Amino acid sequence: MATFYFENKKGKRFAAPEPLAPIADTHTHLFLGETRSAVEQIKRAEAVGVRLLGVPVDPTASKIEADLSREGLNELWEKWTSLLPQSELLAKTVFVYGVHPYGAADFTREVHTALIEAFESPHVKSIGEIGLDYTCDVDKKVQQNVFQTQLNLAHDYSLPVELHIRDEKNDTTFAAHADAFKILEKTGLPEAGADLHCFTGDTNMLLPFVELGCSVAFGGAATFVKDDAIRDAACACPLDRLLSETDSPYMAPVPLRGQECEPAMVSFVCACLAQVREDAGISTQKETYEALWQNANRFFGFEA
Repeated sequence: MATFYFENKKGKRFAAPEPLAPIADTHTHLFLGETRSAVEQIKRAEAVGVRLLGVPVDPTASKIEADLSREGLNELWEKWTSLLPQSELLAKTVFVYGVHPYGAADFTREVHTALIEAFESPHVKSIGEIGLDYTCDVDKKVQQNVFQTQLNLAHDYSLPVELHIRDEKNDTTFAAHADAFKILEKTGLPEAGADLHCFTGDTNMLLPFVELGCSVAFGGAATFVKDDAIRDAACACPLDRLLSETDSPYMAPVPLRGQECEPAMVSFVCACLAQVREDAGISTQKETYEALWQNANRFFGFEA
């Protein structure tokens, strides 16, 4: 595989880390990037060794995503296939379909129907991102009810869920995480699994969810210089629960922090997770890379 280079805002070049196994971005918002088209992002991701993508779609978030019903999702995937006929990555590019907490107030009967129709697509492999976000102005009870409804759908359709949980700023009680945990504990995790998407907490926050059965997805924040607590949590996470993501176009990893993120940048996330776990004597870099790949495949129901 030829060396792939990124450029930061000052024009400095950085080589993509050489992966020790195929890599996965389990959560990347391909439709929200302003710098590159979805097709270009897929090409660039494939060039650095990405072989699995999870692409969130929220029917309440934007017109383009609202228009992607079951038929639209299938048609979009076929369009990508025609534009990228040699792409190995497309074989494991999947949609993560669900209503974000921001959209909970817009969860109508029509949206509920759109979800059910989308779950009939063979390219929808997960429900998400769903959960609780207490930083927004959507009523907490409304968020909780919509979260519960989508968890029930995950059980009904045997799909895993990607969880978005965010506490209010300076909330030392971590109410959103506490409430989400109660709902998950009461309902039970979907048999297909659940992951804590874009985890930015510490080990104390991580462990109860892991004990409940959740996987944990780490993104660009794990590379930030001052975020030792996130790296400590990544070391505490069991190897078979560890996932990699970008949450692009947000939170580009070091050394590209401040730029618009893209799925190819998950290469830096994987390298960081592998290095810190090896430095801590927990797993070798190769073991971490292989686990990240196997875990992502298992989460979405693929053979590794």
